[in-house]
Amino acid sequence: MSGIPSGSIPAGARGATPGLTQIDTDLQQLIKAINRLTETTGQIPTLVLVTQGGTGATTAAGARTNLGIGTLGTENSNSVAITGGTIDGTNIGETTPAFLAATTLINNGASADESGDYHQPTSGFTITVPSGSSWLILDPSGTLGLGTVVMPVGPIDGQNVIISTSHAITGFTVSPNGSQTLNGAPTTIVANTSMWWRYRLANTTWYRLL
Repeated sequence: MSGIPSGSIPAGARGATPGLTQIDTDLQQLIKAINRLTETTGQIPTLVLVTQGGTGATTAAGARTNLGIGTLGTENSNSVAITGGTIDGTNIGETTPAFLAATTLINNGASADESGDYHQPTSGFTITVPSGSSWLILDPSGTLGLGTVVMPVGPIDGQNVIISTSHAITGFTVSPNGSQTLNGAPTTIVANTSMWWRYRLANTTWYRLL
């Protein structure tokens, strides 16, 4: 960007009176100063104060500081890191659930685990627990002779699976999936009872807790 030409000052105004002569001199000095900045930055510098609707700065970082914009102002919505503070009155993962890691989780109200699966088998069955599920409810209309439940593929470390039934299954088995190992495999399950396993990733083993 070019600077301001000195010829912008009307020639006839120069030297007309002592007062105008001083104004002419001051304007010439101002033009020279602006031109020096223009040669350095490539543009005529403009600085508008915050109180006048500007940022009061000539850099993005300075503008954010003057406007009170913190570090979140430089982060995109799909890549935000919050390392302090408090989040209140906000539903987390309601639209798109995802993994949550926490050191302490305090529940001051009702809680719900919606990760389970429900089946109403009418005869001998084989059901695989879906990946990511933590419970399975079997609700046959009466006692069944045979039934098999297969543990989920790719469980995470510490994942729980609770299997419950409303009616007895006299020949009931629970099997690991693939190369997994399962401890405490049952041979039967009585009505209105549950069985509970927890997975240890280090040795790919389901341990029975109940």
